Amino acid sequence: MKKKIIFFVILAAITCLDGCGIYWKGRTPEYEKFQYTCSDSSEIQLITIKETDVPVRICTSENDKIYFHYYLPDDDSNRYEIGEENGTLTVENITKPNMGIFIAGDESESDSYKEVKFELFLPEDFDGRLVLSTSDSDIWTGAVALGEMKAESYDGDIIFENTVIKEGLNVSTRYGDIRGILAGDSKDSSLEMELSAKDGEIQLSYIE
Repeated sequence: MKKKIIFFVILAAITCLDGCGIYWKGRTPEYEKFQYTCSDSSEIQLITIKETDVPVRICTSENDKIYFHYYLPDDDSNRYEIGEENGTLTVENITKPNMGIFIAGDESESDSYKEVKFELFLPEDFDGRLVLSTSDSDIWTGAVALGEMKAESYDGDIIFENTVIKEGLNVSTRYGDIRGILAGDSKDSSLEMELSAKDGEIQLSYIE
């Protein structure tokens, strides 16, 4: 009897916290893809991206513009704040906390959630600074040229594929790896690097 009373007391307490409800099943939202293009790409010298648990990809632009693709759910559980001012582009993914407890997990009506990622496209001659972070997803950077790059991921890998970094590279991950290929001369004294993979491995190589 005492066990039943304790169970219902805990159940009632959880339900009352922040209006949180208890449900049998949740619903995985449908996601739609959007594109944002900078109004004056030639003026952008600093790009700051703050993601949550979404994979980030840095790719080569198909034109001379700076633009990015992002996905939004139909339940308004997250949104993007985008700013472009004084040569700086800022992007932040704002996510609402989960206000429900779902005993049997979520059910999905489609596979659109599997396509969700953040993709930034940079011109080949972009020589600015990139600062980005994500909580527990991978960061992949392709064959782009950057003056400086700072990247952080708590639980994801940070991967490079023929990436040119000219002045400074500062990347860190707690549980992931830092790996891939940088384009350039590893003996170039002008490139300052700070790499940290606390519980992961660092495996970077160079091609000239």
